[in-house]
Amino acid sequence: MSSKSDRDNRSNQMNPNNSAYESSRGGSANSVDDDDSTGVQRNLGYWKPPLPIRPVVSDQTFYIAAVTFEGSFILAHFVVRAIKGHAMIARSMEDRVTTILGDTSGLGVAYWRCASGWERGCFKWYEPNIKQSELQAAERWMKPDQFAKAHAWFTKSRSVAIECEKWFDWRRIEETTDLGVLTKEQPPIFSKRHTGVSTYSSTAKY
Repeated sequence: MSSKSDRDNRSNQMNPNNSAYESSRGGSANSVDDDDSTGVQRNLGYWKPPLPIRPVVSDQTFYIAAVTFEGSFILAHFVVRAIKGHAMIARSMEDRVTTILGDTSGLGVAYWRCASGWERGCFKWYEPNIKQSELQAAERWMKPDQFAKAHAWFTKSRSVAIECEKWFDWRRIEETTDLGVLTKEQPPIFSKRHTGVSTYSSTAKY
């Protein structure tokens, strides 16, 4: 028969409020659930959520030139401020410049170029299907609008376009019109007042 001390020990081991209850099960009188452990709670006090990654906004300078067949032109620069897709945003300025400049001309735009940094960018360069020496004879067989463009190109707009191409190489940014900053939300600001009249003239005769 068990002694009284054995019975008391057995009773203590069955009592959850007694220290013998935990020790008989391989635990500690001060042990608690893992989720409530002091160590975890201490670490939570120093844990901070990671900072969100902020998109980087950058500026990219674009240069644009356009010349009508009559010789009026625009030389300008503008800045595109965006996270990405700078060239696509710049295209809206390119479209507006060529559209408004074309509206001032009866024949349209003969040349334009839009470039960024040291890249030559996209461009349009009118190419008549005749040589300058053939211009006089071509008047008899060319359609009137085609002849008008070819004649204007050789006598007015080509020399201006050549000067604009030099400007892209020389980067004479201080000589150009500043069109400001363009963003995805800010539409391009460009009007007829930004256009100039060519000071270049061709002495070519036919």
